[in-house]
Amino acid sequence: MREQYEVTIDSMCCLFSKNDKFNPDKHLVNVISYIQLLSKAKNMFSEGVGGLFSGLYLNKEIIWCSDLLYYIFDGDIDKFKTVSVVERFNSVFSYSDYNKIIRYYCNGVNDDERVVTDEYAQNSIIKSLIESFPDYVAVYNIKDKRIAVLETDKWPYNQLFKMWIRRRKNKTKYAFLFSSIFMHLNDIIINSSKDDLELYNLKVEKVPFEIREDCVGALCSNIEDVEDFDIEYDYDLRSLELNDGYSSDKCSILENTISKYHNILIVDYRFLYEIIDEKYNQYKFAGVRLEQLDLELLVQKNFYGVSSQEFNEYGFYIIKSKKDSGCIDKFSLTEWIKKYDNCTLIEVDDDKYEKELISIILKTIAKYYYDEKYFCIDKLILFCDNSYINEILQFVPKINMEIDNPDIILIRKINHDTEMDGRFRYVICDNAVAMMLGYSEKEFLLLESEYDPRECS
Repeated sequence: MREQYEVTIDSMCCLFSKNDKFNPDKHLVNVISYIQLLSKAKNMFSEGVGGLFSGLYLNKEIIWCSDLLYYIFDGDIDKFKTVSVVERFNSVFSYSDYNKIIRYYCNGVNDDERVVTDEYAQNSIIKSLIESFPDYVAVYNIKDKRIAVLETDKWPYNQLFKMWIRRRKNKTKYAFLFSSIFMHLNDIIINSSKDDLELYNLKVEKVPFEIREDCVGALCSNIEDVEDFDIEYDYDLRSLELNDGYSSDKCSILENTISKYHNILIVDYRFLYEIIDEKYNQYKFAGVRLEQLDLELLVQKNFYGVSSQEFNEYGFYIIKSKKDSGCIDKFSLTEWIKKYDNCTLIEVDDDKYEKELISIILKTIAKYYYDEKYFCIDKLILFCDNSYINEILQFVPKINMEIDNPDIILIRKINHDTEMDGRFRYVICDNAVAMMLGYSEKEFLLLESEYDPRECS
């Protein structure tokens, strides 16, 4: 029986190799998807073969199979399960809707210990499996023994189908919508094919992102028939841009250093300067000195129980205009920033300051959710108070409204002064600066109560 399978697999390999422009990545996905179909149709599992398949291509280099998601249904395309398969650290990982379990198949000679010892690497793998879009989607029809492979390039919005994700703590959910074009092609292939088993590739053409409610509403005359229409799926932040189309090129600065950190803190320099200057003048009566400022205390005293307490795991990116003042009463704030190895000062043209700040934050938030380089990042912390940035925050996944373990944390003004959404977890900027000056929570409250503005006028 196994020899029979080997002949079938070899013939498939030859078939795919006839393409003049041989693509080993696509070839590998096709072969693995076909074997998956074959193993189910022929009940290979009973012969001790099967389960989940993955693989690699060996030539002058090792090419692992791209990220693959199986969309599995048995006749009724609306009733489905999914199985995700990815390769990371030379090992294979899978997640199945059937049992909600992540499985891993570690390479026995893999010398990269991060896969078993580094919680951030593990979380990155989980994000790739559960919260990220795949490179390929294999639509597997159990009843008709057909599998259609679609190359999505991690952009699952095309003329054949659309896919949405709803990220929630331990409750990530997917939604799919197949177009009438896909259903028509599927019917043609099922009715015209004479083979018992068949794999076919469908060429997709990318289309812009649309929210699911609009797509479903346009196709369904009675939206009440849609079982989960009331569920709001995440907005694809990659499709957001500034009104005038402005896009900063400074994000490359983050990308070149991002792998060194597990938390990102983006700082509006003008806002930071304003708060430090205000607190310095407010606390002069107590003999405060700006030399007391200690950035490590910001981490140790404000993020306890929320994120890492290791200061070196935080990457600080401070956006500053080239014309902004660097000193407060002869104390050089810029030199203070530069003394920290994990602080990067990003200087921009004065007339583009706000656009640069907003664009960098928008791009970083989008990359946090969609770019695997950023999957090692636990928390994204924004030290700013800006109405335009608040507009961006309205599009982020609603997991950030779950205060226990949000992705995004704000350092902002007090509630009656802020322009930021109060549903996000936050630290009051006055409190943050007081902590950086070395004051305890009790001392901060005492200083605030004793402050007399007449003495500082």
